[in-house]
Amino acid sequence: MAPSQDQPTPIHELKTLILSFHSLIAVETVEEERVDLLIKAVASELQLKLYTWSITQGLVRHDIPKATVPRTNQPWPVTTPRQSR
Repeated sequence: MAPSQDQPTPIHELKTLILSFHSLIAVETVEEERVDLLIKAVASELQLKLYTWSITQGLVRHDIPKATVPRTNQPWPVTTPRQSR
């Protein structure tokens, strides 16, 4: 079923989140390929750098081929606050 003209599309909703300056948008879905295409399309349209994280690949920057950030495939270094020195 196509969204009505009054109902925002998933692209519009994602753009709204991004343009509202959310520092992180987490998506949990069983439709990973669909969401991946949606996120890449919105990032391209807004001319933004896109980073994604997964446990299998770690942190990946999508505008540079093979731009995986080393040692980021485990969530603890990314999600744990750094200790003050």
